Amino acid sequence: MKRILIALVCCACASNALAGSADISVSACPGFAGSSLDAGNLDCAGGATLIVLVSFAPQERISDLVRADAVIDLAVAGYLNTNATFWDFESVNTAALSSSHLRPLGCASYLNTFAVTGAGSSVSGHVVSLQHIRIDLSAYRPTPVAVLAEQKLFGMQLMIDLGSSLEAGGASTGCGDAATLALTRLTPVSASGSTATAFDNTGDLLPHTVQVNPGFIDPVARQTWGTLKALYR
Repeated sequence: MKRILIALVCCACASNALAGSADISVSACPGFAGSSLDAGNLDCAGGATLIVLVSFAPQERISDLVRADAVIDLAVAGYLNTNATFWDFESVNTAALSSSHLRPLGCASYLNTFAVTGAGSSVSGHVVSLQHIRIDLSAYRPTPVAVLAEQKLFGMQLMIDLGSSLEAGGASTGCGDAATLALTRLTPVSASGSTATAFDNTGDLLPHTVQVNPGFIDPVARQTWGTLKALYR
């Protein structure tokens, strides 16, 4: 019995050594009414905007946070070079992709981390394969801010404008195709360069996924996330 109790205590200590979280959602941040991992069927014909929210709670105290970098891997049922050109944010539909560092209403209890003069965000897409595009996001501020371990922080908004879709009168195909967006890495960056623990898919913390036009089984996930993990070694 003593051996069992000791083992349980040790396991508990190990599991609590690093806490925190990194999340992706639509409509609101986790814990708020309406927060979801399902974006539903996109209103491509209406030319709406799909907004994906990234939030996090650092695994340790950071005295001088100045930036957050995120990686979202998007897989689509169609093919980026033929019937799903809408999702090719690297060369065909770059204008559809934008970002914001500002916290939306559905994340009110999260720190508005980057709401200072001179702050901003950036986003870019990179084709990985015919059904897989990687989106790199950053939010930054000119002055450091001290944050606590596990403090809820708003990161950034990823915005995809549906107005360029064929359904809305544009030229890009495949807006209505089923797709999966997976948050596969989030890295807090400090001004001093001290190492802040990144969230990635080497453990159980990530990926977190949002479904778009549900019904698609992500081909990246079918191969397990080991393929993505290898990219960060």
